[in-house]
Amino acid sequence: MGTMVNAKKVDSSTGAVSEVRSPAIRIRMILNGKKVDSSTGEVFEVRNPATGEVIGMVPRAGWEDVHLALEIARCGKPIMAALPAHRRSEILRKTAELMGDQLECLSQLLTSENGKTIRQCRFEMATTQRLFGDFAQRWADAVACFVTPACWSQLGASDEAGIEIGLRTSWNRSIESEMQS
Repeated sequence: MGTMVNAKKVDSSTGAVSEVRSPAIRIRMILNGKKVDSSTGEVFEVRNPATGEVIGMVPRAGWEDVHLALEIARCGKPIMAALPAHRRSEILRKTAELMGDQLECLSQLLTSENGKTIRQCRFEMATTQRLFGDFAQRWADAVACFVTPACWSQLGASDEAGIEIGLRTSWNRSIESEMQS
């Protein structure tokens, strides 16, 4: 492609930030765990609104790609539903951790693609990272609550009710709605 972009690389072990010059990023879709191009091979150019420079290329998904993605999601739903809440919590926590390791790099990328100030993008990325961490903690707390009788007695439920609710509560149903039923 020949287009070069400036980026900041963050060393996750030291936190050191270094300036690197690299070719425009070529992103591929991830379908069923595999990186793929669109079925047509078409791409969109992502341009820095301030300079007009091409900073990336992304697949231009067509209807065939959309239908395939929806089918994969339908097939994946029961797999995710069967995943224990503590494992989902671990996935969310790890996502927050990885985002935290690359906050500056992600903020620079977001700034270059949307034209917002670096300050705005740092705030947005930090907020997104915090949300992943908060949701991870909420599920970790919910799992701990299922196995801690004291937690249920604080909510006015008997130990038996807490155990039953802990066994019946699914990922997509809130504990509050279970306590009311």
